[in-house]
Amino acid sequence: MGDVVTIRTRRVVTNKLLYRKQMVVEIIHPGRPNVPKADIRERISKMYKTTPDTVIPFGFESKIGGGKTKGFALIYDTVDYAKKFEPRHRLVRMGLGKKVEKPGRKQRKERKNRQKKVRGTAKAKVSMTNRVGSSFDDISQYLERIREEKRSTDDVITSLEQDRQTLSRKIEDLIQKKQLVEQRLQKEVERRERQERGLRDAKETYAKLLESQQTLVDFVRKEYQDTKRRK
Repeated sequence: MGDVVTIRTRRVVTNKLLYRKQMVVEIIHPGRPNVPKADIRERISKMYKTTPDTVIPFGFESKIGGGKTKGFALIYDTVDYAKKFEPRHRLVRMGLGKKVEKPGRKQRKERKNRQKKVRGTAKAKVSMTNRVGSSFDDISQYLERIREEKRSTDDVITSLEQDRQTLSRKIEDLIQKKQLVEQRLQKEVERRERQERGLRDAKETYAKLLESQQTLVDFVRKEYQDTKRRK
């Protein structure tokens, strides 16, 4: 914009609930029919030290005779809040939203008439296009939706395949850990069996030793008695 354009803001209100500033904008532009909204957004963003994509100008009306325009502007804290609270048509004008493509009025009317011939849930299955065929644009949009769904499906399949590979690796690690635990358990069982076997052998040896010791005592006692009897 040139130097001849003057922008003034008044009645500035901070709306904390909607995360924005609200104001009335007056533009003085002598010698010019109007001022583009892109320039208005840029100038207001410099005035309030923010970025142009958070400034939403709207409702501008030029006074009779020209040279002066009055409207409103909103300055959001972030672009996300602007997308959340602003009407869709303003976002579409600013390039922050996507325009919803609606079928023509005639197609909607024909679909309504075809829905009258069916009952229940079959009404939702009635196509918006004619029975004979659809226009080239409708077919292109349909193919584009199919491609988008295919890309989304491929992404989901890729993600699931990665998850499957990760789970397979985790299962293999768990199987290896299980085998190691089983080997350690088997070794511990064998060690216990050896200990029990050694303990049984020791008990048997001790019992035999006690038996032989008792036999020796009996033999010595008998010999002593025989010797004493001979005397």
